[in-house]
Amino acid sequence: MPTDANPQLRLEIAYVLFIDTVGYSKLLIDEQKELQQDLNDIVRQTEQVREAEAAAGRTPGSVKVQAAAPAHVGPREVGRERTRWFPALVSNHVVDLVNKYPRDQLPTALTGYISDRTGYDYHHHAEVGSSNASFVGDEVTDRFCVLGEVDEHVEKLRELAAAGVDQFNIYLMNGDEEDQLDRYGREIIPVSAGLAATV
Repeated sequence: MPTDANPQLRLEIAYVLFIDTVGYSKLLIDEQKELQQDLNDIVRQTEQVREAEAAAGRTPGSVKVQAAAPAHVGPREVGRERTRWFPALVSNHVVDLVNKYPRDQLPTALTGYISDRTGYDYHHHAEVGSSNASFVGDEVTDRFCVLGEVDEHVEKLRELAAAGVDQFNIYLMNGDEEDQLDRYGREIIPVSAGLAATV
């Protein structure tokens, strides 16, 4: 291990804000864009973001928005089974909200999503085929994940870009990691590489 310290090195801390908008996929496209723009504006206008941009010498408003979700290219039914663990995992955060706020102040889409949830076994956290996901239906899995054939992935990435997302990260934990990464590299990235956030 080198003993010479480099005084020019500095630690940078990145903060990630996760926003899960319940019922987002049920909104009209224009409503989704408006909601995403409102959220982007709120985040970009916070004092912490403005101070961090200034401290880093960045142009005001240069913060980028990223989204992350499991993705599986191929038949939707297979993709659902490979990624159903994700909405189950997110349900832990939803339960926290339900326990913190009065149920009548929360959207039914939120409380209904977890109504059949009986528990969560962290021994099977983020695991394909986990019994943790037995309460998660197809519609919820479709909303939370990027599924289907190549054209469906490209379309969802276009929708995300139109909503203001600058970068999409894949949670690559679906049992077909190498094949899925290869397919994204060969079939999806070349087609979607020019997408840019429009809000």
